[in-house]
Amino acid sequence: MQLELLRILLYLAAANDWDICQLDIKTAYLYRILPEEEIQYMEQPKGFEELGKEDWIWELHKGTKEASDRFLADIGSTWEFKDLGEAEFCAGIAFKSDRENKKIGLSQMALIDKIANMFLKQPVQPTYSPMDPNSKLSHPVSTEKLSTADIKHLKSIP
Repeated sequence: MQLELLRILLYLAAANDWDICQLDIKTAYLYRILPEEEIQYMEQPKGFEELGKEDWIWELHKGTKEASDRFLADIGSTWEFKDLGEAEFCAGIAFKSDRENKKIGLSQMALIDKIANMFLKQPVQPTYSPMDPNSKLSHPVSTEKLSTADIKHLKSIP
């Protein structure tokens, strides 16, 4: 899901005081059998080409996301789904509704923690942003160049 689309949907939900619900539709996109008159083709994914047939394309017999529009109307009778209740987390973003004030707060704290744990070996302390306006910043006094190891380490930090 594109982040912009999620933000637009959450904005509309907040502005119109809509419920935000979440469903788990089990394998609907992967296993939908296409009608005989509907033909779809796809290039072989890079790294999964069949030897000797790398330039061939596949004819699909089961649906893809692009084919989803047709079956959305009868999804309840065709596909097994589970109501997950009010949505609180999607695409790595947690959200909390404040319906009274027509606002939704977004947080990517779980993603930030995951990235910090992946790249940093010591615990990370939170800080407030923007910085304290009374902070004085300056260039380092040292003129020595960074070592190759330091450069490699800095390149590994996102």
